[in-house]
Amino acid sequence: MNIPDSVYHFGGLIVAPGYTDPVKFVDGNPYGTSHVNGQGAIPVDDTARNAAVFQGKRVATITAALKTGLASRPESGIWAGQDGLTPPTCLLHKDELVFD
Repeated sequence: MNIPDSVYHFGGLIVAPGYTDPVKFVDGNPYGTSHVNGQGAIPVDDTARNAAVFQGKRVATITAALKTGLASRPESGIWAGQDGLTPPTCLLHKDELVFD
């Protein structure tokens, strides 16, 4: 089993930065920010720091968009629970899925 499968198994989403901003072309890693520190001998440089800031902003932006979208669809139990924000409860009842 690989890490993304574990994330999906527990209902997580992966928000990869991709090449969605010029800073990602500079750091050259579309999968996420990384830094090899050489056991403390290599400090974090501006390239890695800028990529990390961008990645954090991207995750926050996607999270806000998902939360806003879920809040605007409270009638859809498939996407959100009774309050429109929390995950729905899903039960198997007589061979059909029943959402709260």
